[in-house]
Amino acid sequence: FWKLTTFSKTYTKSFFNQIHSMSDLPKLVIVGDGGVGKTSIITRYIKDTFTQGYEPTLEDNYTTKIKVSDTETLEVEIADTAGQEDYKPLRDKYIVEGELFFVVYSIIDARSLQMAENLLEQIKALKEGDPFKFILIGNKCDLTEQRSVPQIDGQNLADKFGGKFYETSALTKQNIDEVFKTIGQLYLEKNSKSETGGCCNIA
Repeated sequence: FWKLTTFSKTYTKSFFNQIHSMSDLPKLVIVGDGGVGKTSIITRYIKDTFTQGYEPTLEDNYTTKIKVSDTETLEVEIADTAGQEDYKPLRDKYIVEGELFFVVYSIIDARSLQMAENLLEQIKALKEGDPFKFILIGNKCDLTEQRSVPQIDGQNLADKFGGKFYETSALTKQNIDEVFKTIGQLYLEKNSKSETGGCCNIA
């Protein structure tokens, strides 16, 4: 798959538009700080499994069908991105290609919420005014005794950028199905408005 050597440089949207994904499926990009549970959210939904421990991800790609309703599914390509800033050019490539986003932080790590806000700013800048749909996810909500990020802080951040907000647990599967169902609904809603000539805003 596409691989990039780490180095420091600023890229523009036009540069990344020259690099195309091999798939024409809608692209769901998962971003967030290292260790917040991005991969665990994906594997819990796709495979219904959970693995303890943390192994940093460079980049992984998945294809899955999201159950949007009892009668409708949406097939998507999922890009699981690295949390480390060393791999920012690779993450930026996926952001430019992406149409849907999970921006993930950990409720037990206040720094990861700041990283989530930084990532939302980066997405907004890289999309250059193009509409995008996102869900802000506060993961590890089963660790209530270790919570350092109040739920209202996550909600306020999602509201600031016009997105949806959920707290999840990949361990217990709390709200895992719901976040995928919601992002699928947001995509279908966006496309429905486009086809009817309506205006698509961040929602």
